[in-house]
Amino acid sequence: MKYSYKLLFAVIVMVILNPFTSSARFPGILQRYQLGYSFVFNSAEYKVKQKLSIPGFPIDTNYKYDMSTSGSFGITMGTYVPITRLGKKSSLAWSIDLLYNMMLWDTKLKAYDLGGHINELPFSGATVQMALPTGLDFKFGCDALSTKNIRFCATLGAGALPSYSITTLDQLNDIDPQFGIAPYAKFEVGVFGGICMKLRAIYAVGSLSYMDQTVKNSGGETRSQLNGTSNLTISLLVMPFSWTWSREEWWNTY
Repeated sequence: MKYSYKLLFAVIVMVILNPFTSSARFPGILQRYQLGYSFVFNSAEYKVKQKLSIPGFPIDTNYKYDMSTSGSFGITMGTYVPITRLGKKSSLAWSIDLLYNMMLWDTKLKAYDLGGHINELPFSGATVQMALPTGLDFKFGCDALSTKNIRFCATLGAGALPSYSITTLDQLNDIDPQFGIAPYAKFEVGVFGGICMKLRAIYAVGSLSYMDQTVKNSGGETRSQLNGTSNLTISLLVMPFSWTWSREEWWNTY
């Protein structure tokens, strides 16, 4: 029985690695692999709700601040699986990508202290966002058919974007990670020049939670929330194994 488990494990490993190791199928699933660098243009709403029990001066107030990212960046990688061919130069595919974004925040906040005075506090920090957008793509051109003889390509896509975010701020500690999901729209344009190179924009529609923390002490409690209001990621992509794509001409297509 012990050796049966080992044999089963070896078979599973061979099946998984077969697309990568088989010379007849090289590069296998890697022919549609893509990776790139991202520029993040996100905005968010920062909410502060305070309930302070100060003798002779109780406070129950809310603040809202519009935030935007500055100097934010990320990396991305992913692939897509063709589902069906729609036309001579188009296809329908299922795509899945990984976004790893670093969003930097910097502004000033107003808040009451325990003496009832309003102070301006520096707000600086960062949000690390890991997202997994997956959905359907309508593809046109070279990457729709994995062929070299079509020079340009374009993609229109939509789907769901699950997001896992961790935010750290200078003045707050022990922030819980936040999970959210939002629909997204995607647009790509690209050109084939030795390999396929593309420009992609992914826009998540709706709000994504980046932070939700409540701090309680003897003077009361303060709840801080950071919710994304606009989520745009623009990426420069390369498909490093697209040089292995076939060349379709009239003699091998018709």
